[in-house]
Amino acid sequence: MENISKNENTLVQSTLSEIAESLLISVKKEKNSLLISIHEMQTNIDILQKKIVTYYRDQSEKNSDLFKANYGQTNNECKIMENSLKDEQKRMEEMQKEYNKALSKEQDLSRLNDHLKIDKVCNSHRLDGGLYDDVNGLKLLETQEIERKRIARELHDSTVQNLTNLVHKTELCTKLVDIDPIRAKLELQTMISTIKTTINDMRNIIYDLRPMSLEDLGLVITVKRYIKQFIDSTKIKVVLNVENEKQINSDIIDLTLFRIIQEACNNAMKHAEATVIYIDLKYRENCIELIIEDNGCGFEQYMRKEDQYVTNNSLSGFGLSMMKERVGLLSGKLEIASAINKGTKISVCVPIN
Repeated sequence: MENISKNENTLVQSTLSEIAESLLISVKKEKNSLLISIHEMQTNIDILQKKIVTYYRDQSEKNSDLFKANYGQTNNECKIMENSLKDEQKRMEEMQKEYNKALSKEQDLSRLNDHLKIDKVCNSHRLDGGLYDDVNGLKLLETQEIERKRIARELHDSTVQNLTNLVHKTELCTKLVDIDPIRAKLELQTMISTIKTTINDMRNIIYDLRPMSLEDLGLVITVKRYIKQFIDSTKIKVVLNVENEKQINSDIIDLTLFRIIQEACNNAMKHAEATVIYIDLKYRENCIELIIEDNGCGFEQYMRKEDQYVTNNSLSGFGLSMMKERVGLLSGKLEIASAINKGTKISVCVPIN
């Protein structure tokens, strides 16, 4: 019976892997199609910008009296090109929003797919009643590689794209500055906005890697700052309760607990459609207890398969399953309880002595 249960688990995991892989391929095609359209629009925008620059340069080189005589006609021609440019830029912005949505879907599905692959590899190492000693090490290496891939994707899809656009706009401004200073000033203003966006993206990537305030201010203050940012950006109510706060002198425990809070809040926002999140952080004599509850839609923890129930781990949050492995490496426990329309509860206990 135990072997049958293991086989059913393996079958379920294989099925989920195939579904995740299929969805990922579909989303990648959608994203790549949008990216091609964005590049085509950017090419059209560049052509229009060059035409406008050339037009102003040609007009400035003509006889000034002739230019004044034909000013109304030339001005109309210029306005037509500038209006076309504005329309293209507006379409580009809308297309960029669609691309960002597809990118977010791809990142979520990639994380799910990577996690399912880890489980598949680990299941292939199973022995009767246990695992090889190197499985935890294997999972850790796989998790590190997934993080590297995620960071590379974020850098390429946000920072590199923004910097490339800045190069194009800088080249345009060097041509416009003597011919049309007003237009050059407007382009510089959009560049400032892009630079600010790029700085924020880089800060977010650095923050995801390691929040600097954890080392300087500790876990509780860092969590409070994160909750404030989360509430401001999502309008979801978050209630934090801390009991018996004390210094534990373990950066890895602080970081792991902070990551769990981050992942739980993100899942509550993206997947659970929650309106309230409750976070309890309790410092005991020998351990730290963390409980996170939301009032979201929840999910079915067990799937019925041929008159048996199989744990539906994949729906508990892509990153949380990895966090469960991290907590396990700290000799702690992470449990997830959920049901349809009854929200989700995550309970964590990590020893500190």
